[in-house]
Amino acid sequence: MPTEGTLSEQESLEDAKDPKSPWYVDEFTKVLIATTVAGGTAALLIPLLLWWIWNMSPDDVGQLRFHILCITSGIIAILAIFQLYWKNQLTDLKTKEYIKKNQQDSATNEQIRLDNVRAERLSRYSNAIENLAHDKATIRMGSAYTLLRLADEWLLDDSFDAGERKVEGQVIIDNLCAYIRSPFPLAEKKELLENKNLTEQEIKKYEGNLISDKARLREEQDLRQTILTQIKYRLGDSGEKDTNGETVLSDGLWSDFTYNFSHATFFYPVDLYDAVIIGNIYFSNAIFKDSTDFSDTAFIRSAFFDNAIFEGFADFSNTKFNSPAFFNEATFLKFANFENAIFLSSSYFSSATFEEMTNFENNTFDKSADFSQANFKDITSFRKASIGADVDFRSSRFKDVSFELTHFLENADFNSTIFSGFAYFGNSFFAGLTSFIGAIFEKSVDFSESVFTHESPLFAAKSTLPAQFSLKVEPENYMFAVSSQSPHNIKTEEVSPPGDKIFTIPEGSLLFIPNVKEYIKNNIEAYYKKTENN
Repeated sequence: MPTEGTLSEQESLEDAKDPKSPWYVDEFTKVLIATTVAGGTAALLIPLLLWWIWNMSPDDVGQLRFHILCITSGIIAILAIFQLYWKNQLTDLKTKEYIKKNQQDSATNEQIRLDNVRAERLSRYSNAIENLAHDKATIRMGSAYTLLRLADEWLLDDSFDAGERKVEGQVIIDNLCAYIRSPFPLAEKKELLENKNLTEQEIKKYEGNLISDKARLREEQDLRQTILTQIKYRLGDSGEKDTNGETVLSDGLWSDFTYNFSHATFFYPVDLYDAVIIGNIYFSNAIFKDSTDFSDTAFIRSAFFDNAIFEGFADFSNTKFNSPAFFNEATFLKFANFENAIFLSSSYFSSATFEEMTNFENNTFDKSADFSQANFKDITSFRKASIGADVDFRSSRFKDVSFELTHFLENADFNSTIFSGFAYFGNSFFAGLTSFIGAIFEKSVDFSESVFTHESPLFAAKSTLPAQFSLKVEPENYMFAVSSQSPHNIKTEEVSPPGDKIFTIPEGSLLFIPNVKEYIKNNIEAYYKKTENN
């Protein structure tokens, strides 16, 4: 039975009248017969009349009759051409109407198809979201894969508008990120549940079912790690090098999305090695209980790691940050490796804590770098780093640190920084204003072969506490002799505190006693030994 829409289309086609046809089309048969009869009659009678009246010769009569018949044939041919032309015009018009109707039908059918696809995908999406909270791990895993496939379907289906595909993909990604952010109580027992050497007493004290909790922890680790792994597969990677030796980045299907993992607890290794992430990515306040691998990763937009806690090895080697990188108040409990990392925009490590070794060797900082109040509690290396803009180490704390061969191309601020271990600036290059006002050096300091092109570094200023150097260090371990090629040197002076030692330290600086009681005790013991020997 025809639908209402079909009837309306038929009525509209019937109502569409053909254009008014000319007289020679409407009366074509009559005109054709009349022309033929008239032409034949004229060809028969007119030559006879002329022959009879004017005594026309038989040859002239034959020629006249022939011409009249030719004229008649020409008129008939012209009428036929007009008729054919009009029919062609009419056919073209009907063809266009037919094509237009088919196009309208196709558009309607395509819209119906798209609506059906939307409805089907929405149904699958709703079921998958609901089943992500299922008790069975296998069903949760299946739901995760359903969401992953749905996002791929949206992004690869070019029958939908690009904006709609991007929105639908982002919604699914937001849900996957939300699942990873969701709390999992057994994550707090990770260390205990993964311990294969529990004592009988520890097993008895355990609250809950140890065996089933171990299984649940492994299942959830597998599920969440699978989601991250599948996301990584869709983030592209670094391709071949171009003719200039630069690595060509190949973005993936999911690269240009925003990822929010803020406050997530990763109780499993995180591996985003060699990924290309074009959208913003958030790890603010996240806890990484296992190792993290962001090596060779390219962050095209901002990366947020502020207040994050890295409990395992954190690898950011060869990582490229094209936009600002935020590590403010982040905590690294194990080795933090940023070797060969490239910061093309500003980087922020203010108040970050590094509990173990930290490696910033061969780093490139094209824009400003903020390490103010950062705390480096173990060996730290900025060796061969290139810092192209202002760097701020104010009030930061170092144990043993090396800035050997480091290039400071703009201002370097070490005001009020505490160096509790050795501070090595050998062969370093300072092109801007360098300041150590209020800095405290508790161990050896070495500026051998360093170069200052702007002016001599500052260690003291009026109305401000100057730099301080420990009396516990042997004088020869304070080395301020810069390179002979340096336009400016470190201005020093000799200071003779009570005792036999003479210290050469920067002008205006002070000597201090790190531990007064220990210093007095050692000096008294040294005095008595010297007295006994005499």
